[in-house]
Amino acid sequence: MNPPDFQTADLEFLEKNVYSKQYDDVYFSKAGALEESRYVFLEKNNLPERFSKADIFTICELGFGCGVNFLQTYKLWKKTAEKNARLFYFSCEKNPLKKDDLKNFLTNFSEIKEESDELLEKYPPMIKNWYPIPFYGGRVTLVLMFEDALQAFSNFSGKADVLYLDGFSPSKNKKMWSHELFSVLAAKSKKGTTFSTYTSAGFVKENLLKNNFSVNKTRGFAEKKEMLSGFYEPDQNEYLTQNLIRRNNTPWYNLPYSLRKKLKEKKAIIIGAGFAGASVARALAERGFKITIFEKEEKPAMKSSANPVGLTKPVMNIGETVMSKISLSGFHYTKYLINDLQLNDTADFSGILQLAVDEKYENRFRQIQKTSLYDEEFAYWVNSNEASKIAGVPLKNEGLYLPYVGRADMPALTAKFLEHENISFSGNQKIKEIRKETSSNWRILNESNEVIGESEIVILASGAKIRNFAQTSWLPVSPVRGQTGEFKANEKTKALKKPFVLYGFISPEKNGFHISGATYSRKNLSPQSNEEDYEELFQMASGNLPGIEKEKDIRGWTGFRPACSDFIPIAGALPDIENFKNLYHDLDKGKPGENYQPAEHLEGLYVTSGHGSHGMVYCAIAAEVIAAQILGEPMLLSKKYIDAMNPARFLIRDLVKHPEKRNIFKD
Repeated sequence: MNPPDFQTADLEFLEKNVYSKQYDDVYFSKAGALEESRYVFLEKNNLPERFSKADIFTICELGFGCGVNFLQTYKLWKKTAEKNARLFYFSCEKNPLKKDDLKNFLTNFSEIKEESDELLEKYPPMIKNWYPIPFYGGRVTLVLMFEDALQAFSNFSGKADVLYLDGFSPSKNKKMWSHELFSVLAAKSKKGTTFSTYTSAGFVKENLLKNNFSVNKTRGFAEKKEMLSGFYEPDQNEYLTQNLIRRNNTPWYNLPYSLRKKLKEKKAIIIGAGFAGASVARALAERGFKITIFEKEEKPAMKSSANPVGLTKPVMNIGETVMSKISLSGFHYTKYLINDLQLNDTADFSGILQLAVDEKYENRFRQIQKTSLYDEEFAYWVNSNEASKIAGVPLKNEGLYLPYVGRADMPALTAKFLEHENISFSGNQKIKEIRKETSSNWRILNESNEVIGESEIVILASGAKIRNFAQTSWLPVSPVRGQTGEFKANEKTKALKKPFVLYGFISPEKNGFHISGATYSRKNLSPQSNEEDYEELFQMASGNLPGIEKEKDIRGWTGFRPACSDFIPIAGALPDIENFKNLYHDLDKGKPGENYQPAEHLEGLYVTSGHGSHGMVYCAIAAEVIAAQILGEPMLLSKKYIDAMNPARFLIRDLVKHPEKRNIFKD
């Protein structure tokens, strides 16, 4: 259920146009939606020429509407940009069109049919959140921010090259043209950032001028005599002051300086070849990095990522939580990245049943449905008869059906992510230490103290073993053991069409077996599958799929999930502990953030960990966080969620809440 401040668009369709009942205004000029978009936004920002010279290019748009500006921009980018260039398109929308309404409108335009079909295939649910969506093999990323413009861009971490100001008429929607919003956009601009808008309203021009935008009136489109365009030209002292204040509100969460211009070589070393490491490897390889990925085991995905049935669904909590928000963004990004990379044979997103074990669970699931961020289309209640029809086998329990989520073969997907000309895998590597001495490179030493690799950039992705390195020994990540069981199917159980979760999950038959799991234990840390857990899994599975058979020898997977103390993934640059000790030793005294200097980091060293049971929805988005930090790209998630994933959060919590402990900082 969405909050009151977020409602879908209430529309009336006209001939090749749309009328908003909420704002009493049309979306486009009568002279043509495509023509207006090209003239006002693409031509007035000189995008054909700028795209041909672009490396990393960022566009911020006020009002996604029917998506026409994005679709035209995307088409132009494919035509004019260089192969390795990347476009980031951030667009806010408080009243998004439902998918059927969007489809109804876009069918009018054959010129952008290819782009429209792709957008419709990846269009997110009507749930208030940020949705990073990859296009064009990841070279174009659309971030749909389904929330108020001021809220969205206040949490945008990046600098725009272009601003599309495309809200409804200033007389009908003044908040989209306010001094307050333009002040935020100015803080997210750099010297020379251009803007354009169809309107020439006096107070719009005045608010732009107040925020150091140079404004020109030019000929408008069709029936409009004039429109506004221009660029950001701040006073240099004011610009520096403004950015210093912005940066120092929470200086301990300051993002690391980009290494894009500093790197001598575009290469990186990754330690750990599970899905977390493979996700970072793929993200950087697609950006032109040469990757060496070291793994303790002989092959990739032999530990926590060896589970052949990785449930791929967002975390479902009561109300809106940090976990549910990040996981929803991560779920959609992962799902469409798999689609965009044409790896659909490794995953199935045709739905999962989340069934209630007892009355307690039923009450909880109903409360989730009523109070969480999930709408009725994304998760809806089914009784036992409806659940049985969906599953294809008789089920006694009722619960939630999530038609758009699914499961992935994690070993297969990990292997596919690593199939790239820029990625080199090196197995059977037992790494003892990471060391940085006088050079700019990090050195990787094995158990024989031999240097087996060195690089300016190293990413630690070693799962439950992440604390084995001195630089990450303080992270509150612990191993949680999981075991699955494989049980022989019969003709009746082969009718199961959808996975369902009841205590644990039970999958449809594959190669003659159903998979059930997974157990969850912090105490039993044996790497071997055991009979007790196998029997428990069998009892759970056979109670719902009568007739399945247990094998004489235990069949299944056993691995260790890297679980974080706050259940939120860890992603980003590692902080410099000594720097934190010096800068923030008195943080518990309550001083405001602007009294402190920005945090420093261990340059070139990054971590992705703590994904727990939700690696399938966290790993790919965590990889994008790391890639963006390395190259100075805009963050694909709201700042508050980037901060929530920051490794430094544990240092800050200890300093603020438990200053008497400070175990991390003891000499």
